[in-house]
Amino acid sequence: MSSADVWQQLHEFRLGGPLNQLVEFIVGLPNKWETHIAVTTQETIASSTTTLVATTTTALPNMGGQAAVTSSSSSSSSEGLQLFGLFASRYFVFGLAVGFAISRIHVLVRRQRVRPVGAVARVAIYAPVHALLLRALVRACVALDSNDTPTGRWMAGPVGRMAQEARQWGVGPVTAAQAVWEAFFASCIFDCIDVFVARLEGSPCAPYEYIGSVVERMSLYYFYGASMRIHELALLSVIEKLMLSHVLVA
Repeated sequence: MSSADVWQQLHEFRLGGPLNQLVEFIVGLPNKWETHIAVTTQETIASSTTTLVATTTTALPNMGGQAAVTSSSSSSSSEGLQLFGLFASRYFVFGLAVGFAISRIHVLVRRQRVRPVGAVARVAIYAPVHALLLRALVRACVALDSNDTPTGRWMAGPVGRMAQEARQWGVGPVTAAQAVWEAFFASCIFDCIDVFVARLEGSPCAPYEYIGSVVERMSLYYFYGASMRIHELALLSVIEKLMLSHVLVA
């Protein structure tokens, strides 16, 4: 098998077609926004003005016009505070550090030809993150099992059994917020390790795809972290990374 074939196989293994399409869609969004930003801005201003006038006209006879305007201003302020909260959160700070680390690894770690990393070195590199993913998986199962909202039918059995085993091992109570944060932390560390190994092997990897994945998880976990479906998504993300880590080690 030629070096070009090995190069292509490593690229396809790490970066699947659906992921590429998703990242290309996300990366292409700013161009679409720039194209339509003038029209969208004008429509938004016109719509906001019409809505404000109609609300004020309808509410003033009932002595509620001032309350309606105040409610609209309060909603805008709460959205601004929520966005500011993201920038001040541990998700944003850690995501920024991970994005910087991935970009630096991509630039500084280079190999001119394809050469797979040896088995011993691969195990030594992936073993710590593998253990970190296992810990995040166990604690996510405990958090889901102890939640009052039931999980999906297909997940209830495996999650309940894993949580029961974890409690027998001495794992204490875990809140949903802790479980989601640990899932995010472990997944980001795995992405850094995967980029590092890919560069050591000479395999091509697009850093913006990993960074796009980090940004996606950061936004979902921060803004919708209270949702049970996001907890399940975090658990599935950890399982995906764990399976990939197992395959790469084997």
